[in-house]
Order: sequence, then C-alpha cells, then structure tokens
Amino acid sequence: MTFLKASPFFLILLVCGKKYEYIESRATATIQVNFKDQSGSARNTMSLYSVPAKYRPEQAWPLVVALHGYGDNAAAFHDLWKSATDSLGFVLLTPQGEERTKEGFGWAWGSNAERAVQISIDIVRKVVHVDPKRVYLTGFSLGGSLCYKLGLKYPHIFHGLAPLGAPFDKKFLSENRTLQNLRVYIGHGTLENNFSTSAQAAANMLQDLGAKVNLVPYEGIGHGLPEPKEKELIKILTFLDSGD
Repeated sequence: MTFLKASPFFLILLVCGKKYEYIESRATATIQVNFKDQSGSARNTMSLYSVPAKYRPEQAWPLVVALHGYGDNAAAFHDLWKSATDSLGFVLLTPQGEERTKEGFGWAWGSNAERAVQISIDIVRKVVHVDPKRVYLTGFSLGGSLCYKLGLKYPHIFHGLAPLGAPFDKKFLSENRTLQNLRVYIGHGTLENNFSTSAQAAANMLQDLGAKVNLVPYEGIGHGLPEPKEKELIKILTFLDSGD
C-alpha cells in the first residue's frame, strides 16, 4: 500500500492487487474515528457505512459520502440515503460531526470536520472496493456547506457534489482556478429566499469555472427535501454518476 500526500489532511490510498473481503450487504458497519486536532488534543467521533445488495468485492463500486445537518446524526442520515444507494448500487458512508448539540451533532467548523471526513473515507477504502473515479460528496444544511467547502477544495478526490439546502460562501472557491469535469447538483427550497439567492450565486460561479451544474429549486419547500425523498436522492446520484 502506498499513500500519496494530497494536502495536509487528505490522503489518497492507492492499492495494487489488493483482495477485499466479502461484506454482508444487509448490515451497516460502524467506524470509530479517532484523531488529534491541531493543538494535539484527542478527538473522536464515528461514521456508518454500508454496501449495496449486489456488492461483490472483486468489482469497484461508486461511493457517496453524505454529511448530515446541524443537530442531526449519522444513523438518521444513513437511513435517509440507504434505499437510494441500494437501488443504484452505491457504497454509502455517513460521517458524524464531533460537535455535540442539544438534539444531536454538528460540524465544528475548521480542520476537525475535515479530518473526521478524511479519516472515515480512508478507513472505508481499506475494506471496501471503491472506484476512486466515482467518489461523490453530498450534504444537507450545514453539512451541505461543508460539502461545498471540502468538495471545492479537493476536486481531485470528489468527482461530484450535491449541496442541499446549504448556504454558499465564495471563500470556498479561493483555492480553485478550474473545475472542469466536476458535476454539482444544487437543491434548495424556494421558501428559503436567502438560500435561493446563495444557490444561484454558487451555480453561476461554479459554471464560470467549468463545472457542470444542475440547479434544482424545490417549489413550495422550506428547509427540507421534496417528497418522495427517495426519488429526489436517486435523481441526485444519477446526475452525479452520469458520464455525459
């Protein structure tokens, strides 16, 4: 196994001739994520992952990393996405933020969130046969903003992004000059006027940098996804994984 350093945090795992073990498709596995922050303090959280029903370890599979919103948790977000990922044949990974909130968890903004996601991906890629050219990142609300931030910082790792109901900051583009071949699905409720403006600005900027953007307003929806949710999630994954 050889690790190539892509940044101070993200590592790309290259595996030559690795044999992967069979994984039970009906089970959802837990990953313990332990690391030290920039001050040297110990941090810990967890993530969940599962493989689709037809998973076979000799074949490389697409991976979607889904980031929950503020006050949510990895288990609930995993349940939200699993039917869609199973039906389309995706490996699903749902990291959990390490910031405790009153009702669940959030993403402590900064390097800790980045590290938690990075370590989770690295662990999964060691045990699941993931296609490195079909790794996608999505997120809702605060998780969607983190999706923007990490996806635009590491377009060589994430080949498609789906920020949903998420505010956009143009600072997320500070390190990018071109986003050719990046596919971005932006979904937002039309009843959230501030997000509508932010989503349109994001779409314009990303298209100017070469990304293929699908901006989808959810008519009559506030801070959420349209029903049936599974149908919308399948549309998102189909767009991200299409090669046109």
